[in-house]
Amino acid sequence: MIKPEDLRIGNYVFDNLGGILKIKGISTDSDLSHIRPIPLTEKILLDCGFYIDESKNASIMLPNNEVLILELNDKGIYTDYAYGTEIEYLHNLQNLHKELTKTELIIKL
Repeated sequence: MIKPEDLRIGNYVFDNLGGILKIKGISTDSDLSHIRPIPLTEKILLDCGFYIDESKNASIMLPNNEVLILELNDKGIYTDYAYGTEIEYLHNLQNLHKELTKTELIIKL
């Protein structure tokens, strides 16, 4: 289950039927039992503009001219190369991108 403090306005999640929802508002006492995180996949990374190399690692040039590199670890979860943080879900990637660039990640779902 997703914790309210892990979400922010603009994050994408699945509803109970598998549809995609965009978070429009959130509070610490929000009932999140009807949503679940969207696993980060190679397709989603490509839809976000990432380049995937032959080792299945992903990279993207950020608006601040830095490069974000995500390495696929042996558990099948992407890890931020610079900080070692696991980025298992789309909302984690959205939040990291926002923190690093102060801009929204462009996603073509």
